[in-house]
Amino acid sequence: MKRSLLLVIVLLAFPLAALSGNHGPIPINWELNGLIMDIGVDADGHELKRFDLTLKGSPGGATISGVGWGPDPVPHDVLPPGNVCVDTPAPVDGVLFGEGFQMIANFKDGSMLFANSVDGGYLCFVPAIAVGFYEIVGGMGRYEDAVGMVDVYIELHRFGDPSMITAETGTITGEIILP
Repeated sequence: MKRSLLLVIVLLAFPLAALSGNHGPIPINWELNGLIMDIGVDADGHELKRFDLTLKGSPGGATISGVGWGPDPVPHDVLPPGNVCVDTPAPVDGVLFGEGFQMIANFKDGSMLFANSVDGGYLCFVPAIAVGFYEIVGGMGRYEDAVGMVDVYIELHRFGDPSMITAETGTITGEIILP
């Protein structure tokens, strides 16, 4: 009797657990550290940047790598409304981020998430921060067909002159939605 009851409980609980673990929103709350480096110039003359980050937090540790091109600096009044950049007397105060950066998150179990940057992000020269927005456009393993949005907040730590590598720390928040 006990075995039969245990078997029935397992048979009922397993499908419910499998469904709840594989569908719906999964919150993202990562702390990041890593680097941005200049890697050259593309055929159109854009400065190419590569970033490599280590993530810890939820939904688990991962590494992120990505590449994109750095647009030309702009004055404060061209940056998105609500930015936290200081309006200095200098001719430029920051950089707009939009489409042009892609990233891949690699998880320890071999799963991957793919994301593209979207308009609205910016980098400030003072304070030295970057704010970016990414749309999740798929994945592999447990994140196959994933969608969602992530917000990236980065503190930039330049060293050396010229600085070819910039250390970064910050957070990534958002959610992954599995169909």
